[in-house]
Amino acid sequence: DLPAGSEWPVHGGEPMFFLGQLNLAELEAPEDGLLPGKGVLSFFFTASFDHTQELDCGKVLYFEDPSQLVERLDAPARDDGNFEACRIVPRRRLTVPDWTSPFFSLLDLSAEQSDILSNTLYDAGHLVAESYGGGHRLLGLARNGQSDATFTAAQTLLEDGEDRSDEAVEIKARDWRLLFQCVEDEEAGMSWVDSGSVCFVMREEDLKARRFDRVFTDLQFD
Repeated sequence: DLPAGSEWPVHGGEPMFFLGQLNLAELEAPEDGLLPGKGVLSFFFTASFDHTQELDCGKVLYFEDPSQLVERLDAPARDDGNFEACRIVPRRRLTVPDWTSPFFSLLDLSAEQSDILSNTLYDAGHLVAESYGGGHRLLGLARNGQSDATFTAAQTLLEDGEDRSDEAVEIKARDWRLLFQCVEDEEAGMSWVDSGSVCFVMREEDLKARRFDRVFTDLQFD
């Protein structure tokens, strides 16, 4: 759904994939104020995987008043097909940092404990996906592949002269939060490269200020 008369989001001259929308009034608002208690969030991603490392390859639109939105039955048709419509059923879950997370080192685990936790999280992630069909995530921590999207964002946006060591980037990455992770979904006909996912991340201060135009989008590989 988009406001009447608005243009479909594009990237590189091509219409973007519409990944989905969330009616925040139907969700239990987090106590930390990271999300508004009402309105609609819509997520879009570039149609060309050649551009997935560009800063504007993803787009998040926030509409505070859903009554102004109209269903867009004229969504641009794509040669590679559009995703099927389906409904996401929210479930509250605890997420734990894996070894790629900037928060993992704060657990202060031994090498043996780290291996046990990593293997447990890997097995649990696949179990959730098989049981519930999807495993998309809103807030919390992402189920990462080879890297963490918050680390990638912090590293990509470093300015000239800033410390580029992993330790320094990890500290900066802790200022970022996962907004939404869109994984492969058989029901929607949604498939990413190497069983990966699309992660939308934002600095916590921008998320609380509703500056959704400052989202960073990262295509993760499993």
